[in-house]
Amino acid sequence: AEYKNPVVTSVISAGEKQDSNCLSLHRFVEDKMLCIQNQNGIRIVSQSGEDLGPFAADIKEPTALHSDTVTVAILEGNKLHVYSVAGDNIFSIGRYGIGAGGFQKPEHVFVAHNQYYVADNGNNRVQVFARDGQFIEEIKPIMGEEELFRKVGPIAVDSNKNLYIADRESSGLVRVLSPARKLISNLGIEGDSVEKAERIHALDLDQQDRLYVLFSSDINDYSVQIYQDFLPFRIFGAGAANGTDYYFDRVSSMAVSSTTKNSIHINDTGLKKHFRFDLHEFPDPAFGLAIGANSREIKLQWSSSKSPLIAKYEIQAAKAKEGPFATIATTGQLSETLEVGKAGEYRWFR
Repeated sequence: AEYKNPVVTSVISAGEKQDSNCLSLHRFVEDKMLCIQNQNGIRIVSQSGEDLGPFAADIKEPTALHSDTVTVAILEGNKLHVYSVAGDNIFSIGRYGIGAGGFQKPEHVFVAHNQYYVADNGNNRVQVFARDGQFIEEIKPIMGEEELFRKVGPIAVDSNKNLYIADRESSGLVRVLSPARKLISNLGIEGDSVEKAERIHALDLDQQDRLYVLFSSDINDYSVQIYQDFLPFRIFGAGAANGTDYYFDRVSSMAVSSTTKNSIHINDTGLKKHFRFDLHEFPDPAFGLAIGANSREIKLQWSSSKSPLIAKYEIQAAKAKEGPFATIATTGQLSETLEVGKAGEYRWFR
């Protein structure tokens, strides 16, 4: 049976709020977080705030980190350390300098595609390193005759290897560079506006390649703008007009954990709190339902999008086309076999 899905939209809601003594908070594996603490290195914490022990205990003064599901990249002074998520050191590189592999006060790091991107702020460039620590390339403000950015800030890399650079000199703009290092888009408000971002504090991405931008403007201390396909998608934080009006004191970090839902983690060192916000979404509906049956079984098979947001499918059935429909089974697969003895009374399925 065909039916029309209800019209729904994504919604941002406030999740748990926990006490936090972290200088910054970062996503890790299995819904855990990595907490950079003052004089206490890096600690693994649960989303409920429970301390689960140290990570990379030999790193005493980390300044920034980022992880994927395999490795964790950590900045400490003018060094880049890479660890497995199990806590084993893979490589450590870096020194003070202007050459390849040299750094001057790097502030941001991002892990993507088995590569490590470092915002080398003192040298005003982005350096890229391979999984074994070998230097791959540097991205400078001007490449060839094209100006790509002016002053490097926070960075992020999507699944297509597009590089996002928050340009600290061009207030409020995020530059989007293709893998060929060509400027393909500018995200943000250009020109004069009270809503224009005066400073971008952090960037992150979810599994759907949506970009999350933590920024401050003349009228709002902290807000998070979400972009989808290079266009504004949702916003929350100070001054948001869609029921997500939250105020912070001194935000130190933002991280997005992305599994069957996307959660945005805000660490506020002024309030000493860890805020979690959940982006509730509705994936594309299943389609192409085919039904086959014999005297013993009813076999259902369908197609669907590959959205990571899909946790399960509900099979609903009714005796009449108009319903009412009741859920008779759930599955994580694209097919289900029902026994005639239990489902044979139904004639309509969805």
